[in-house]
Amino acid sequence: MFRHYLQTAQRHLRKDWPYTLINLIGLTIGLSLVFLIILFVNREFSWNKSHEHRDDSYRLLVHNGALDWNQPLTPYLLGPVLEEEVPDVLAYTRISTARVNIIQEDGSEYPIRITGADPGVFKVFSFKYIAGPGSSQLMKSRDEVVLSKQLSDVLFGEKDPVGQSLSFTGRGGEFNLTVSGVYDNFPETSTFRPQALFSVDRVAAFYNMENIETDWRSCFFELYFRLREGASSSDFERQLRSIEEKYFEKDWLYSLDKQNISDMYLHSDELVNARTHQGDLKKIKIFTLVGILVLLIAAFNYVILASARTAARYREIGLRKVNGASRRSISTQIYGESVLTSLLAFPLSLLTVALVIPKINQIMGTKLAFEPGVHPWLLPGFLAVCLFIGIFSGAYLAIYLSRLRPVDILRSRSGLSSTRSVLYKVLVTVQIVIFIGMLSCSAIIFKQVKYAETMDPGFERENLFLIDIDMYKFTQWNAFAGELRNLSGVENAGVAMGGPPTESMG
Repeated sequence: MFRHYLQTAQRHLRKDWPYTLINLIGLTIGLSLVFLIILFVNREFSWNKSHEHRDDSYRLLVHNGALDWNQPLTPYLLGPVLEEEVPDVLAYTRISTARVNIIQEDGSEYPIRITGADPGVFKVFSFKYIAGPGSSQLMKSRDEVVLSKQLSDVLFGEKDPVGQSLSFTGRGGEFNLTVSGVYDNFPETSTFRPQALFSVDRVAAFYNMENIETDWRSCFFELYFRLREGASSSDFERQLRSIEEKYFEKDWLYSLDKQNISDMYLHSDELVNARTHQGDLKKIKIFTLVGILVLLIAAFNYVILASARTAARYREIGLRKVNGASRRSISTQIYGESVLTSLLAFPLSLLTVALVIPKINQIMGTKLAFEPGVHPWLLPGFLAVCLFIGIFSGAYLAIYLSRLRPVDILRSRSGLSSTRSVLYKVLVTVQIVIFIGMLSCSAIIFKQVKYAETMDPGFERENLFLIDIDMYKFTQWNAFAGELRNLSGVENAGVAMGGPPTESMG
């Protein structure tokens, strides 16, 4: 029976090949766009999923009531206090980065951002070790450094880096560290991707602040911690309040809160001085809505085109009913045709996605990838979307044609019922409304971008240059600016910690 349905569906699709081709092109374009949106949304929601203890791992937030902002930067002293006074804290690590240069054998310097951390970093985040003794023996000394595989390959190539000595130069002067281990590169979807790790105690020297290890108001360190499984959230909140009362002065207006590391990427919009990668939940919602609308347009397009052909199939349906065909068999046949058309578009959509992904990444600055091996659900998920659109598209026609009475069909083949005519008009209207809405939104966005490009930013943009200088090796800012002013053609020069465009609150 199934074979008969399939052969009949193939015959109809071949017979009306222009209609089939139009539907196939429409479904391929629609499914391709939906698949791309699924890849984008999946990537956005996969951040920090590679960390084994992500459900129990958090970072601490400080609310500054005087400035009315939240930031993920905490006092240096808070880490040990949190471990000592909160029994449910299994491990903690303070995180801060510094720009340094590695002095290579030929005397050249290789710039990196080195991350200071406590040994607890190996219990909070998930590391995969390539060389070295493992987490229990790492970061025990201020004189050791742990490298990422990427940095190890750059510096040592195929040689074993463990035990090798590296010379660093930075704001804190020159110092030597011994490589004690190598860990595998973190995935792109991890907000924590250090190039190298060394003791957080050394970071204080880079800030050149003597009171950083004594002042509770010096908030420069991210504080990550891992709670014991099943720890009470209310108990933890109460212990945080106790720490505030004990160590913070009331006039500081400081308060503490926690944020799960799984929420860091998409739920940090309101944070100030957020030093990690951030996504945009609003963007995900917009893309999801666009995907749903595109699916509806593709489905409505199929129904509209198929509705225009129903009159040509009246005699076939009537004869089949006279010969004993049931409503179920007729509806199954109609469903089969729509699903088969959708399945034909499935491989074409996958091919289209594979071809356009590189261009999409180039235009949008994303790193989308179709990797069924990494995400086994992708192919079944795409196929489920394909089957859904096939069943949804054929639902109305299957119900409508299977309900027609043989006598009515054979007596008159002219026109369609008023019910079908009304639905036809509704679908066309909805399609047009969706299209005009999406076109209008695109026009508004385009005008906003053009406005941002042409608006007056409050300063002259023409002939204005920004020069990025290594602040750790060069400190004669004013002298340098004075020399620039003396150059012919230079109207003026100034120095700053940063220049536009920037999101800094400083």
